[in-house]
Amino acid sequence: MPELSLSISLSTLFVLTAALLSIALSVFVYRITIPAIPGRVRLLLVALRSLGLFFLFLLIAEPLVSLFQRTDEPPQTLVLVDNSRSMTIADKSGVRSEDLRSVLNSDAIQRLSEFGEVRFAVFDSRARFFSSFSYDSLTFAGDGTNLSQALQQVKEEAQKSNIRSVVIISDGNSTSGSSPLFEAEDLHIPLFAVGIGDTTEQRDVVVHTVLTNTLTYAGTRVPVNVTVKSSGFGGQRVEVTLRDSTGVVDRQFLTLQSGEREYSVALSFIPEKPGLQKHRVTVTSLPEELTDQNNRATFFTKVLKSKMRIAILAGEPGVDLAFIKRALEQDPNIEVTTFIEQPGGDVRPGSLAAQALKEQDCLLLVGFPRTDTSPANLNAVADAVKNGLPFLFLASRQLDVTRLGPLEPVLPLTIRKNLANEAQIFLQIPETQKRHVILRLKTPTDDPWSSLPPLFQQHHDVRVKPEAQALAFSHIQNITMKIPSIAVRNTAGHKSLAVMAYGLWRWKMLGDKRQKDLLDEFMSNSIRWLTTRDDDKKIRVTPALEFFSSRDPVEFIGQVYDDSFQPIDDAHITVSVQERNEKRELTLSSLGNGQYAGNWDNLPEGDYSFTAIVQRDAAILGRETGTFSVGDLAIEFLETQAHPLLLQQLAAQTGGAYLEKGQRDRLPDAVRSTPGFRSREIVRSSEIELWNARWSMILLLAVFAGEWLVRKRFAMV
Repeated sequence: MPELSLSISLSTLFVLTAALLSIALSVFVYRITIPAIPGRVRLLLVALRSLGLFFLFLLIAEPLVSLFQRTDEPPQTLVLVDNSRSMTIADKSGVRSEDLRSVLNSDAIQRLSEFGEVRFAVFDSRARFFSSFSYDSLTFAGDGTNLSQALQQVKEEAQKSNIRSVVIISDGNSTSGSSPLFEAEDLHIPLFAVGIGDTTEQRDVVVHTVLTNTLTYAGTRVPVNVTVKSSGFGGQRVEVTLRDSTGVVDRQFLTLQSGEREYSVALSFIPEKPGLQKHRVTVTSLPEELTDQNNRATFFTKVLKSKMRIAILAGEPGVDLAFIKRALEQDPNIEVTTFIEQPGGDVRPGSLAAQALKEQDCLLLVGFPRTDTSPANLNAVADAVKNGLPFLFLASRQLDVTRLGPLEPVLPLTIRKNLANEAQIFLQIPETQKRHVILRLKTPTDDPWSSLPPLFQQHHDVRVKPEAQALAFSHIQNITMKIPSIAVRNTAGHKSLAVMAYGLWRWKMLGDKRQKDLLDEFMSNSIRWLTTRDDDKKIRVTPALEFFSSRDPVEFIGQVYDDSFQPIDDAHITVSVQERNEKRELTLSSLGNGQYAGNWDNLPEGDYSFTAIVQRDAAILGRETGTFSVGDLAIEFLETQAHPLLLQQLAAQTGGAYLEKGQRDRLPDAVRSTPGFRSREIVRSSEIELWNARWSMILLLAVFAGEWLVRKRFAMV
């Protein structure tokens, strides 16, 4: 039976006073009537009037009726079943999926329903809960086992239902995500683990890891460090090969030793052309090997053109110029050309031709322009940067800011006054900019920038443009000024970086050991940021990944902007892929704000080239081309032995138990004997606001209407 309770916002004294007042007013009104009425009728009218007035006063007190329904929810046992591809392995104990089937059909699992509700969920890279479960719900197609994510989802589910125990049926190989031990600690539910698979050494050869550069340059040798693992073999000779689209580019031979061993194999390749390139490492398959799906590994490398060409134009020789040039020349993939303007406008060596600037990938202006800078040189530089050449602007003591007019449109700063005052400054990095790619260091410390030796800065009137952002401000005598010292701009295909302080050589010469490489890293980060042009493209259509599993959808994402970099939402994007002699087409759907997406389901394994055509109102806005691959990922086969240790740790940490093959019949008793395995009381409540309910007004009107009808019957109205 539901429980009822009535509460009001005013005191009980108010209710009693309202009742007495309602009766008193009603008796006063009907003490004398014209015409005279019988006593029973008078009593009825007093009762109706008193009830109506009291109910009206009661509504003013905002009465609230609460209904409570109490029920007992039985304890639940959640059976969490491993659905990853490693369950298809056939080891010395048999096929793991068949062993798992026998566990699910066993009396131990069936008996769990005798003392509570049993629910099922499967997990691989994530968990999926079932209201109705059968063995056919398992596909064993998961390309990863993320037990940590599964336990996190169990924790969320336990907040909504009475899950009192969890039974994990798995081989214990957690191949992705963080350690599940952390999630288990916060779960506060006992875990009972049923181990699947053989823990002894398997006969297998595995390409375990491949380490190489994801970004390199054409014509540069790229090392590929491979780790091969073997177990159960000895004396066999295997070949480790590295292949690209043209065939084998490198190979090494190994002689396997008995037992479980690891071998380091050094391979390499020299890319010839820029672009995204796919490579595959394979090791020879052997007879009686457990599986050959882990005998290969695929990786992609983005190849840039042979060398990055950087031009430095300095207003005069100086220490900053020498240190910056030396920092850039340390990178073998950068080709530096230095121009120094002489008094009178001559540039040495050679001349500052427009064609020479056009062939550069980036331009560094050091103390340029000066007061005597040639207008021809200044205009040549201005034309180059306005046409999209990214540039780094470095101030100096001899800089003449009044000559910056031609460069003004593409600078991140507005500089209005040329003052002669000079001050020593420290850099103050805003908290929001400390992770900017230009300021990110390989070996970060607590705040290396604020502790650097001071620089020099002229007292110009410097302001950041609305479309730019300041990365650092000047810090003078413990006061952070509103004067930007480093600022960047990235708008409509134009990138620029301005450093208004000089004396950067002091970082190298006067800094401590931790800071000796900071200038080199700052220059390297700056050049990389300036010369990376992908973010400036108005049209981009790419696959979401470079390598897709054959069981996952192949997703494409796109973005479309107009010439002013405003998003276009009504474009038509068609992606066509070519694989051998077969062509497929996909139309991307608009997501709003210039974003588009679409996907294919179940593309066959292979290497694909794609062409994306972007149209608007029958006009072609652009095209994109590229490649991607579809194939099986071998992560589930990198470790072919069962690993019960993780399952044992999970059970011990949560107060559960680990059950080996001969102990599975003990599962029901172990679950039932858990101290917290009990029903819980569920209280469901609902509230009715009488003062806000429609039927309250209807009842009030009915009472007063009844009084009016009686009065009319006896000719009192």
